[in-house]
Amino acid sequence: MKNDAETANWLKDAYRLVHMDAHLGEFKDIYASFDAQGAARELKKIGCQIASYMAHDGPCYFPSKTGDTHPGLGCDFVGEFTAALKKEGIRTIVYVG
Repeated sequence: MKNDAETANWLKDAYRLVHMDAHLGEFKDIYASFDAQGAARELKKIGCQIASYMAHDGPCYFPSKTGDTHPGLGCDFVGEFTAALKKEGIRTIVYVG
């Protein structure tokens, strides 16, 4: 287990971050064929250390009981992608816009 200093500095040694900006509110079907594990493997191949991605930009890209889930959502994008990235050792920042 990491100590407080290591946890506080988790961003310090990172040099390769990808931010995926997705504003998909007007699209009908989203992430229907999204391969979370395949995407995470590709990010790992290019040396990505941290991935930042949208949880919502109005509608949620995950099943939600308190927000409005995108009506065309094909999967739990946030949950599946987060789990796949963590499996590959990639840190995550889930952006809430």
